Parts: sequence; structure tokens; C-alpha cells
Amino acid sequence: MAMVFKQLDIVSSFNFKSVLFKECFFSSTVFVFCVEGSYIPIDMSSVPPFWLAYLGDPSDSGRIHSTVRQRWLNGDTDVIEAMKSFAELTDRAREALESRDWSKLAELMNQNFELRRKVYTDECLGPGNLKMVQIARTFSSAVKLPGSGGAVMGLCLDSDKLVAMKNAFQEAGCVFCHVVPYDPCSAFGQ
Repeated sequence: MAMVFKQLDIVSSFNFKSVLFKECFFSSTVFVFCVEGSYIPIDMSSVPPFWLAYLGDPSDSGRIHSTVRQRWLNGDTDVIEAMKSFAELTDRAREALESRDWSKLAELMNQNFELRRKVYTDECLGPGNLKMVQIARTFSSAVKLPGSGGAVMGLCLDSDKLVAMKNAFQEAGCVFCHVVPYDPCSAFGQ
């Protein structure tokens, strides 16, 4: 059995002019993480308030991915179905970005985290990552892990809650940043 896994990296890339879709090919004997991908241009002239928070001492990505590869190789249906679901979430997130449906995008980001949580488990994600997710959700912000751990990325549609959430993250010892989209083409007059 072979399938293609697409992962939306809109929130782990600060180049919001394009959305990176990583296409990874899997078979029953091969599990590959890809670093290359294809870019689909998306107009990002008006984006919602994305934010990033991270721990001073981030987790080890080897721990985050420690059992998933072996579970894939063992034919674990939870992992296989999760990879299919990540691909579907990617397609739906692109549609939400293109239609500027920020509420839908926020919902999809939360679904992405819950799926990751189900596949990787709380033990693997670790208390630091889970604490950051808890802080974000206290303020009704969408939140997901943009990588292997140690950071969370979110979308808060309420500007008053965004300010309070930033303070809560900083009080918890996290670094909090507002994500400002950058269009590299604008630097060259394209």
C-alpha cells in the first residue's frame, strides 16, 4: 500500500506568501519525512493574528517522533489513518486561507493538534507543550504544534484576549511573538 501525505506548514514557515505542502510518500516498508515540497501561492495581504510561543528549553524531536515510524512499519491503523487525515486537513486549511475563513482555519488548527495528540500521546508530547496548548485554549485561541515540540503556533481572533494571552505565556516563562507575514518578492519589487 502506498499513499501520499501532505503537511501544511503555513504556521511553521514565516513566508506567508506561499504555503508549503510537504508531500511524503509512504509504503508498507518505507516511512519518509520530506524536506522538499511544492509551493502554492496564496494572497496573504490580509491575514489573521497568528502568534508563536516557545519554551526556553524545547523538547527533543527524536522523542516526539520516537515510535511513529515503527508503528507505521508495523501497520498501525491509527498512524496510517492519521496520516490520511493530516492530508485532508491540509487541503481544507488551504481552502480556508484562500477564502479568508479564519474561524474555519482556527478549527482546523485545533483538529490538527488533537490528531497529533491522539497519535503521539501526551507522554510523548510532554508537559511543556501541553501547558502551552492549555494556556492558548484558556483564551479561546486556536493552537497547534508547528514542528516537533517546544513551540506552539496559534490564531486568536479576539484582540483583547490576544494581549492577555501574551501576558499569560510570558508569566509562564515562554517567549511570545506576533507573527508578521513577510513577502520576499516585495523586497525585489516583484
